Amino acid sequence: MVLTHIGNSQPIYTHNQKVKELYVHADGRLIFSDINGRYYLIEQEKTTELSWLSSDMTLRKNDKTIIAHDLQNYYTLTDTISPLDIKIDRPQNYFFDNRHEYFVGHDKVHIRNIENKQTSSCAIPVFLSSEDILAAHQVNNKLFVLYDKGMTELCLDDFMYTQVANFVPTASLLYDDLTILIGSDMSGIWTFESDIFKRFFVQGVQFPLQIKSLSSIKDHILINSHDAGLQAYDVNQQTIRSISASAEDYDVDSWNVIYYCKDKQIHKYTALKNEKTPQITLTNISDGLKSYQSDMTLESGKNLIIHYQTNYPPAQKAVSVEYSVNNIWKTHKGDGPIILSGLESGDYIVHLKATHDGQYYSESEKIEFKVKGTPWKSIWTYLFSALILLLGLSLFFIYRNRRIMKDLDQQKKNIRQELEVLRSQQKLGLLQLSPHFLFNVLNSISGLVALNDNQTARRALNQFSHMMRSLLDNSDLEVIPIKEEIKFLNNYLDLELMMRPDAFTYNISADEDVTHIRPMLIQPFLENSIIHGFASLDRQGLLTCDILGKGQYIEVIITDNGVGRNAATNKKRKSNHQSKGINIIKNRLKTLDRKSAENHVQYTDLYDDNGSACGTKVLIKIPNK
Repeated sequence: MVLTHIGNSQPIYTHNQKVKELYVHADGRLIFSDINGRYYLIEQEKTTELSWLSSDMTLRKNDKTIIAHDLQNYYTLTDTISPLDIKIDRPQNYFFDNRHEYFVGHDKVHIRNIENKQTSSCAIPVFLSSEDILAAHQVNNKLFVLYDKGMTELCLDDFMYTQVANFVPTASLLYDDLTILIGSDMSGIWTFESDIFKRFFVQGVQFPLQIKSLSSIKDHILINSHDAGLQAYDVNQQTIRSISASAEDYDVDSWNVIYYCKDKQIHKYTALKNEKTPQITLTNISDGLKSYQSDMTLESGKNLIIHYQTNYPPAQKAVSVEYSVNNIWKTHKGDGPIILSGLESGDYIVHLKATHDGQYYSESEKIEFKVKGTPWKSIWTYLFSALILLLGLSLFFIYRNRRIMKDLDQQKKNIRQELEVLRSQQKLGLLQLSPHFLFNVLNSISGLVALNDNQTARRALNQFSHMMRSLLDNSDLEVIPIKEEIKFLNNYLDLELMMRPDAFTYNISADEDVTHIRPMLIQPFLENSIIHGFASLDRQGLLTCDILGKGQYIEVIITDNGVGRNAATNKKRKSNHQSKGINIIKNRLKTLDRKSAENHVQYTDLYDDNGSACGTKVLIKIPNK
């Protein structure tokens, strides 16, 4: 047997030869090759040698399937091999990013848009061999290809652009809309932005030097290197964790489960899994003798046997299946098929769904069928049935009324519990925001002390004490009077003016029909305008805050005449600043309005007649109490 299964929570597959390459379908099926050039498929913990997959083929991966090519065609690998609907002269390589596929031919690179399938092509320069192309990326409508000397731009009519690197590139990743990350053989990770190579540096993070490959999942960058093995860099937390000290190759499925190989073993790593639910697929439906594809009509007295297959790579053993017969739900016990017996004549609808935690479920599979009835043989059967029906209806209505009352009591209890949970979540959000606010204010006051402006510092501390008193008074309240919130905002803005004399003027207004509002949702946006919008402004800032009643929402419109979001964003990027307060507010609003898909925070960039940035407008939609 080529493959054995060992381990429990993290399956490990052991091959009889060293595993060389690893490719994972979106559904978790895994294809690997060994040092002998043979390919194997792992599916549902079973392995099969893929003898039809030629050793002279090259395999690549996109986010949905595995792509193979030889010197004639490109193919997709599912259960079999199928040619792709694209014709390329002598295929050499295949690359993929979030928006495009890149097919490298003998003398051209063909680009296909993933959404609309439109295809274009660019000639490969004569100095560059198609076999030397390591990657392709489209940035700002420019097509760049990475090769062993650096980066070159294609599709230029009258000149050739090439940026030579002082390192040897080995891998790349489209980091954002403007930046490409590039791994090197001995010099770590670099960025390519605005036609310039720069070393990728994050304070306090030591990246490996000998990079083999780069990819990204769930706010993480996966880095495989010769000197540090397989690692995951958290972009938000700016930390790096080790997955394996040595990994020959790795790949990721649609659940963000990471599979990696070292020596003869294949490991599975689930710590970065996403929230995707299990899959369930119907494999066979029968009555024990006959399988059904269509015309689902059973003879009276027959059983319906439903065979299915579930798939959840993060924790297959945690998956359970629930099914309903005409909207009556049950949990299936055991791993065998679902058997429906004792079916009376009539029409039936069966639904199956899978879950791993009892809260989130897969899309349901639906089965519709009929059961033939047995003809009645005498009038006495009808009369007896009518009496039984009347008795049954009487008992049913008695039971139904009791059940309705019981359900109503349970619903009231559930609603009370949900309200308590929601209140707790809101208090947690406020607790998270308060330290952030306190830190920023105290940091500004400390700046006054450092400048020996003790008189202003004392006034600021006195103003700050009033704000602290307001925070403490409102800490247990879901909503507060609008006058209290405006008073708090005025105190805060006056405090900022003490520390930034004449830097800006402000005005706050509220509709008369707005009487109450949820606390501590507006201040972080005013702070954002002052700190980032007015910081480098060459004129006096103007800040307005209008609070409007709009039915189920209170709309807060904050407008400033600052430097604009682009300039502020560039400054924050240079200072490595992250606006945690704004993120906390967005999470609070989402929790308050969790049944709505509303975008609660909307930004509008303001420009003058010359097209220059002249400020920012923010619309905050706060659910009404």
